[in-house]
Amino acid sequence: MKNLFCPFLFVSLLISCGGDDETAKSSQTITFDSFLPANLSEGTVTVNATASSGLSLTLTSSNSSVATIGGKTLTLLKAGTTVITASQTGNDQWLEAQNISRTLEVFEDNNPSKKSQEITSFVIPATWTNLDGELPLEATASSGLPVKFYSASPYVEVKGGTLKLLDNAGHYENTRISIVAHQGGDSEYNASAKVSRELSITHK
Repeated sequence: MKNLFCPFLFVSLLISCGGDDETAKSSQTITFDSFLPANLSEGTVTVNATASSGLSLTLTSSNSSVATIGGKTLTLLKAGTTVITASQTGNDQWLEAQNISRTLEVFEDNNPSKKSQEITSFVIPATWTNLDGELPLEATASSGLPVKFYSASPYVEVKGGTLKLLDNAGHYENTRISIVAHQGGDSEYNASAKVSRELSITHK
């Protein structure tokens, strides 16, 4: 019985060690900045995404007719929308990361048969406190078409014409953020150039 026990114990230890492979690995996360609107004349857009493990990411485009991927560079092909997904499958030290997706909007701004337009006014305060609530955003396009607003900052959320401070911004004093105004054009007008403004978040 003693001789039989040892092989079974050895096999049991092997199974136990094999089952702990995944739990011995470290978790990793992907940080992926949101995209600002892109105009076709820009040609390319750089993806700002990293894995906390330092491992390289795999990027995929849901609509390769709008943008194709080479490394961390997106080549713009036509107006439209595509979803860019960043993934990292892990290795012998790191678990697979949860995929992160960001939507890229590409606008036509170089059609010679359309009229040009520009953002003629866009004013925001130089500073904004965390107790000021939501900040209304206003801008005007020469075409008279409605202007949309964007921010790639992880500290704020832009919905329609309103800027809202997110909870994680409360940990940062004098955080500077950039807000972009853009008009995407229509059947008569090309898209406008993007106009950017900066403000500093202060805390009370």
